[in-house]
Amino acid sequence: MIVREYVAEGESARSVLAIVGVSESTFYYKPKTGKRGRRATTTLEANGVVWTEERLVALITAELEREFVDYGYIKITKWLQRKHKLLINKRKVCRLMSKRGLLNGSPVRSRISKQWIKELVPNPRLPLTHLEFDVKNMYIHGSRRNAMMLTVLDVKSRFNVGWLLQWSIKKEDVVALFHDIQLTMPTVSKITVPSDNGSQYTFTDLRHANNVLTRWVLFYNHERIHSGVGYTSPAEYLTNHVSLPQALTSTTQLTSFSIN
Repeated sequence: MIVREYVAEGESARSVLAIVGVSESTFYYKPKTGKRGRRATTTLEANGVVWTEERLVALITAELEREFVDYGYIKITKWLQRKHKLLINKRKVCRLMSKRGLLNGSPVRSRISKQWIKELVPNPRLPLTHLEFDVKNMYIHGSRRNAMMLTVLDVKSRFNVGWLLQWSIKKEDVVALFHDIQLTMPTVSKITVPSDNGSQYTFTDLRHANNVLTRWVLFYNHERIHSGVGYTSPAEYLTNHVSLPQALTSTTQLTSFSIN
């Protein structure tokens, strides 16, 4: 470049640039080397400790391999932020999970407006005041027959306050279960039955079903995070909002079942 020749002979770079009509920014510009695009973000703990991508992926993979955990990238992000105190955004988690094949399949979303359905969903002001229950059929493969499971949830916190698994469920069984719940939670004033077509699960026998569902209820109540209660578990939500009955404060929460 002719400007550099004059500068090499001792002329002022600014004067030469003014004469030839070239800006200083153009003259001094040096192209950057390396891969183009946005600089990769760094994952940090609140105290400033840096996490490598390999460590982060290993943690996410280990969590997703746990029984009953089926989180997408948004819940994994909330889990990393709350439990491990990491400063990380959902876009980075989505990128890492997609890169390692850890994302769930994309849900099929209906184009039909469901606003009328939302209006039917109960919205109590306080926890432990409004319960809902439903009954599902569960196919017990080893016995080649269906069993019935009755589940009772607190609408506000989504806490599973009781469940019943039997070959058949009679009116007396339902009354007895709700009697036990009422003794523990006298604040309940309303119970609804959501409309549901039911879903089926496959187990080898009723005892196997009972063992799996016992573990599931413990996980559901005390570990599984729910978007509807601020990405916390139902137990944590209740602990932060009300004084819990003794029966709900441990992992031996109110549960009723039969394997006859």
